[in-house]
Amino acid sequence: MVTTVGRRLDDPVRLRALRAARLAAAAEAVSLDRLTALAGQVAEAPMSLLSLIDADRQFIVAGAPDDWDTEVPLDRSLCRFVVRDEVSLVVRDTRADPVLHDSAAAGVIAYAGFPVRAPGGDVVGALCVVDAVPRDWPADRMRQVADLAETVTHEIALRLACSELRDRGLDRMREDLVAVVSHELRGPIAAIRGYAEVLLDDPALADLHRRWAGVIDRKSADLERLVGDLLDLAALDSGHIGIVSRPVPLGRLVREAVDEHAPAAAERNIVISAEIGQHLPVFGDPLRLRQVVGNLLSNAVKYTPPGGAVRVTAAIEDGRARLTVADTGIGVPPEEFPLLFERFFRTRTAVERGIKGTGLGLAITKAIVDAHGGAISAAPREGGGTEFTISLPAACTSTAGAPDGP
Repeated sequence: MVTTVGRRLDDPVRLRALRAARLAAAAEAVSLDRLTALAGQVAEAPMSLLSLIDADRQFIVAGAPDDWDTEVPLDRSLCRFVVRDEVSLVVRDTRADPVLHDSAAAGVIAYAGFPVRAPGGDVVGALCVVDAVPRDWPADRMRQVADLAETVTHEIALRLACSELRDRGLDRMREDLVAVVSHELRGPIAAIRGYAEVLLDDPALADLHRRWAGVIDRKSADLERLVGDLLDLAALDSGHIGIVSRPVPLGRLVREAVDEHAPAAAERNIVISAEIGQHLPVFGDPLRLRQVVGNLLSNAVKYTPPGGAVRVTAAIEDGRARLTVADTGIGVPPEEFPLLFERFFRTRTAVERGIKGTGLGLAITKAIVDAHGGAISAAPREGGGTEFTISLPAACTSTAGAPDGP
């Protein structure tokens, strides 16, 4: 008799482990086919299967006959009980249990299934042997099939480890290439912009040529910012960027950033309001923290349609400085929030509206916040738009209670 309790099959942690296991299983198809076939030989069973269990269906990744569907609804899956209860299930005759009988695929009478785990220990599937007639499963042979299920677990873990090492190596190579190329581009771009500025300073320059020089100057300035962002990311990744920490009046820094972005907001009929505490000391690099606040405000103004609003709040809560930048802008699709701080990522809403950007600003912002021992998060704003929240360790100073200044 199976129980009616167990782990939820739609548990998010288990499903994340399952996604990785499915990729590993696809990469190890040959070896898993052999292990599955060996399980059938050991148990002297006419059929053996390796399955992974998703939230709503069973995926047969090895052992399925050619005329079988490799995706099975969970209500026709016995393996789901193995995954749910995280223990083996050995049944002589499924017809003796109404729940099992109703869940068995057509022709499955005897069943023995054993857990297959992801590297973190989450049960993601089952290695099973089945028969179309009732039968007793010898204990010694069941122990051997259980050992084979453990071997499948190790095969998946090995494949995942190899993939992770390969990906890390590729990431390192890509980061090194970006750093080298960006460094080599900095000089030529600066020279191009310098010559463009010289041309623009020439009062005898014809109007048409002046317009061309203006375009060169603006585009080279964009390239300079992009190269600077790439070099910042490379330095932050390598730990070579200089974070010169000292007590910083965060309130004053935020007010200055708000004042700096107010003209650009006014041009687009966007109202920036601020509610900033009087004493917000943090310990950090003022130039880098100013960059963080500037990035968030610049994004808020950029992605908010004319007539919208941006609200900035800052206060000390539970010994930490908390800064929030909320806008009434175009928002972020819910499924894209986990990707916001990935480098080069741009939201679908921004791309569809043709809003330009490199996708590097938030990645740099997060890297700087992390380097300060802080945390940053993003969430939908109630009523529409997006809200970013930064938490930083507050500094202990001897001037507690004093204002940050105008």
